[in-house]
Formats: sequence, structure tokens, C-alpha cells
Amino acid sequence: PGTMSQKRAAFGSFHSDNVEDMIKDDGWKPPAEPADVASPAEASTPAAVEFGRKAKDLFLLDPDWVFVNHGAFGSPLRTSFESANRWRVHAERQPLRFIDRELFPHMVRSLKLMSKTIDCKPTDLALVPNATLALNAVFDSVPLTSKDSIFYLDCTYNSVKKMIRAACERTGATHVQKDLPFPLPAGSEKDAIVQTVESSLPEGCKLAVFDQVTSNEGLVMPVRELVEACHRRNILVLIDAAHGLGCVDSFAVSGIGAEYVAGNCHKWYSSVRGAGFLYVNHERLGSIAGVHEAAGGGARSR
Repeated sequence: PGTMSQKRAAFGSFHSDNVEDMIKDDGWKPPAEPADVASPAEASTPAAVEFGRKAKDLFLLDPDWVFVNHGAFGSPLRTSFESANRWRVHAERQPLRFIDRELFPHMVRSLKLMSKTIDCKPTDLALVPNATLALNAVFDSVPLTSKDSIFYLDCTYNSVKKMIRAACERTGATHVQKDLPFPLPAGSEKDAIVQTVESSLPEGCKLAVFDQVTSNEGLVMPVRELVEACHRRNILVLIDAAHGLGCVDSFAVSGIGAEYVAGNCHKWYSSVRGAGFLYVNHERLGSIAGVHEAAGGGARSR
């Protein structure tokens, strides 16, 4: 039997199949990596690295400085930086060939690899420039009315608070902020956070928003327990995992259980900037709109 590529016409104006169709094709095979972008054997990053000066050699950082703020804008691994540059050169050698014929299949390859990394179905995942775009896509898509409310904590990242307020102004919904009782009781921090949230969820709450790791405090939140508490009240949950991937042990979307998870790859995961993801529970995919229309039709569904 022929492959899906042999069966279908080109996608929109592109001489390439639709990302949606390639993702769903169990028999789809990823394209070979172009020879001019393949990483040289000596450029591979070791699977395990000893912390300290040896690890610093893996980055492009000034050797005279101790860099401790990956959480702001990150710092890419040397091999990631060099690989991205090879891809840029490859694209510019034949821009039409790359964008028109090669880009979408390589996007699908990346989606499938990323879905394995964060443990979700590739059909439930979108690659985005950063968590900010992913979060905005969710706030633009969750159906809110004047009877609904959005719940969040005082330690929520400030720009996310602005997104919440904007969504409420646009829809007439209300926003409810709860302050955590800092300092949290030593040894029972998780219980204190969950109990505070459970006792504070308002009536008519449609969506709850939590950081996985808070930006200012560096607090690892008990997201699984918070999601379960909200689901007992039939409340949708959005997790801002901007600091999750590469920071939290065994990061896995399946272990969070939220309807929406937005994350970055350029912070603790040490990719080049401009790489992030949005996970949406399969039952909610139809409600998520893209940020703009694009060629090919149906583009807002992803």
C-alpha cells in the first residue's frame, strides 16, 4: 500500500502533506536529516555530566562568570546552538525547497520526538515559540462568560496575571487571587498549598491556573494534587510549566493530568531560544484556536 504522501494532494499552496495528517499516520516515516545539518560525531553532548567547570564547557558562557539565571532567558548548549545554525544555513541555501517541501515533515519529526520527551500523544502537542504564546492561546480559547471565574495564586507569574485580567475584561468573567501563607510550614509545604487552594476555589470557577515552578520563589508546586483538587470541582486547569522541562525530575505531562500545559525549552532544557510547547488534552483540542489564520485552511485548529 502507498504511503499517505502518495495518496494525498499537497497541503494548501505547499508541496507537502498536512502536519495534522502526518501526525495521525501510524505508518509515517520521518525524513532523513539533511547531510549538511547532521551533527559531527565529536559534537555530541554526553548523556551524563558532572556538575562544575566541566559542565560549563558545554555552553558558550563567558568562562570568567558564574551564570546562575537560566530561568530568565536560558543559555543553549553549544551543540544545540551549532545545530540550529546549520539548519538556518541549510534553509537559506534553498529557501523555497526548505519551506515548501521539507519544513512540515521535519516539524512532524520534531513533534513526535518532543511528545516522547514529555510523555504525551503527538496529536495533543503543538510546537510554539515560547510559553507566552501557548498561554495566550489557551486564554483566548477557553469559553468564559460573566458567570465564570479564573482562580490563581499570588505567586503566579506577573505576565500571566495580566493575561488572566485581559481574558476577564474581554469576557466579563471575574478573576480571584489567593495568597499563599508564606512562610509555608516546614515539612508540610505541599499539604499547606493544596489545603489553601481547596478552601479558596470560588463558586463558578471555570479555570484554575498554576505555575509548576514559581518564577520568583523557585517553589516546586504540587501540580498533580492541585489538578486533582480542581477536577473534583469540575474545574479546568492550565499549568504554566515555563520552568518545568529540564528543572523538575522526570517531567511528564501524563503525570500532571491538567487539560493544558504550556512550557519552554530554552530555559532549563537548554535549547536555543524560540522553542516551546503547548499540550492540550485530546478532548479539548477542538476548542483551541491558533493565533492567526494561515495558508492551507484549518490552520487555526493547531
